[in-house]
Amino acid sequence: MKIVLLLFLLLNTCLTFSQTVYMKVNKNDGTSEYYPIQDIRKITFSGLSGINSPEQMQNVVKTFNMLKSYPNPFNSSTTIEYEIPERGDVEITIIDVNGKLIRNLLSESQISGKHQFIWDSKDNSGNTITSGIYYCNVKFNNQILHNKMILIK
Repeated sequence: MKIVLLLFLLLNTCLTFSQTVYMKVNKNDGTSEYYPIQDIRKITFSGLSGINSPEQMQNVVKTFNMLKSYPNPFNSSTTIEYEIPERGDVEITIIDVNGKLIRNLLSESQISGKHQFIWDSKDNSGNTITSGIYYCNVKFNNQILHNKMILIK
């Protein structure tokens, strides 16, 4: 009896570890697909349909926030991310450690939500800048937040 129970437990354990688990993904067109979990390396959400208007987005983002740029340190480009709680004017500038303006990246009105901008490590003239410490300033409705970024060539 003990051998049968032990064999049953061993067989059950082997079957449990050999099972493939799937993730069901519902698409915008109404269809669904199943993907094996072990094949999924990264999940990126875009075109989400749960928030239908900028007014609904205001309920999601409550404050002006600047997220860490990535990668940092960086070699040729870095991604700058920030969140704004309502429609407003956004300016993004890059300055060096001496406070000298290096690049005006953006100056426009944007809707509420999460935004990103990729800086290619070039100045306003289109020249690639040298290695060093730089600051990214994001200005939204007279508030300014900044991040330190390190460029390594």
